[in-house]
Amino acid sequence: MFIWFILAAIHTQLTADEYQSFFNLSDLGQQFSAVNQQALLLSNINANSISTCRQACHANIYCRIYDYDGLTKQCRLFEGDVSTMGIISASASPLSTVGQIQLNKGLFASSGLSCSFCANSRYLTCVNSTCQCLGRTYFDGSMCCSQKLLGTQCISETDCRNDLNLTCLPRKQCGREYSEGNSTQFDCTMSFLFSLYVLAISLQSGITVAGSSNGSSGSTNNALLSPFGIAIGNDDTLWISDAGNSRVMRVSGGSLNGTIIAGTGIAGSGSTQLNFPSHLFVDNASNIYISDTLNGRVMLWLNGSSSGFSVTGTTRIAGRTIGLAVDSQKNVYVAETDNHRVTKWTPNATIGIVVAGTSTVGTDNQHLAYPFGLYLDELHSYLYVADYGNNRIQRFMLGGSLNGTTVAGGSGQGSNDSQLYFPQAVCVSKNTGAIYVADTYNNRIVRWSSGATKGVTLAGVPGTSATLLSGPGHVALSRNETYLYVADLNNNRIQRFELI
Repeated sequence: MFIWFILAAIHTQLTADEYQSFFNLSDLGQQFSAVNQQALLLSNINANSISTCRQACHANIYCRIYDYDGLTKQCRLFEGDVSTMGIISASASPLSTVGQIQLNKGLFASSGLSCSFCANSRYLTCVNSTCQCLGRTYFDGSMCCSQKLLGTQCISETDCRNDLNLTCLPRKQCGREYSEGNSTQFDCTMSFLFSLYVLAISLQSGITVAGSSNGSSGSTNNALLSPFGIAIGNDDTLWISDAGNSRVMRVSGGSLNGTIIAGTGIAGSGSTQLNFPSHLFVDNASNIYISDTLNGRVMLWLNGSSSGFSVTGTTRIAGRTIGLAVDSQKNVYVAETDNHRVTKWTPNATIGIVVAGTSTVGTDNQHLAYPFGLYLDELHSYLYVADYGNNRIQRFMLGGSLNGTTVAGGSGQGSNDSQLYFPQAVCVSKNTGAIYVADTYNNRIVRWSSGATKGVTLAGVPGTSATLLSGPGHVALSRNETYLYVADLNNNRIQRFELI
């Protein structure tokens, strides 16, 4: 339900009706969650009423969104567009609501005309003798809109937030260009590689937070060998499945030196051993669930314990176990990769319940083909599956039909914006619903907005530099969604990218 407030605007050359703009007000109990609050938040003030907050937004020429909490009297003003730069989400306050300014296109009818037509305009300014959009806005053909943020599709460089040093990259995506010296000095081969390097970047350069930044492998406490999974604690402590060394490492405090938490470093099937561990889950008590891939089991290592025990029965699961998720009731979801299904194991169960797939390989919405990574959205009862062999991400409604919905990929194997190539992992933003995919054989991380038919590459083409990836096997968001972590499998390291 929406309530509309009319703001009258008057111009000598247009009628009042043509200049009307509106405030669109949401239901109570909601707030605005920006994809990048630092970039979009204009101000955070106290206001005695929602009317005062609304007036403050109208007084700021960049403000398009505001939310107001009637309990705390907090009024937040944002620039941007709700549909592309955030979502209206549930608030802890029952008296919080979100307002949006809906500007009339007639306000921008003078764009491109001589400056005399916009002398009294709030939203147009005189540049080079013509009426043009204000800074941090761009003309989309009918009106001035807030400039776009990192990773968003664009047409020209004016579409992107130039105050954040963003430009429209050749692949039509807002990002930053990085150069090393004068590119005109490169020969044809080097010029191609340089162009590929520029096209690959949409995030800041990654920082190596575990393993060696140069891609070398090892078995010491500051080295990794084919890291396959990541779990992130409340304080951003990292748990890493160091698969090639058959151990799980914990890295914290910004140190590159890790501590062995599970496994002995030698492959085996005993209670103290692991054999190519893949995906992980760490609960709030720092107990760690480990998908012990080549032993066909999921092991639980209680915090501080020197050994683990199976939570998927006493008999090994046939084939590989890779993807892993755990809900608040300690039910364990495991991707039985070679059985083409996902099973749910309740506490102390001796057999799993099939919740996705049919145990036979297939391509329709009921089937999976070698499922790898899992992501559980318990709030909405969604289970996301990286359907490796079908080059897609499937979403299943737990407790409902076994028919899955394709939410990323599904357009055949390939490298264009609508395709994936053997994806191995998926995670989902709790704030925006955006889907992050480790598109493993394309050596990239791709973000798909909720409901999108195409993804946006955030990082990666083959390579070992700070911005390039080689066979990313896992992707995870930090708890506050400030950072994106990538298990850079073939480079034997964990990379951290800042989402800005």
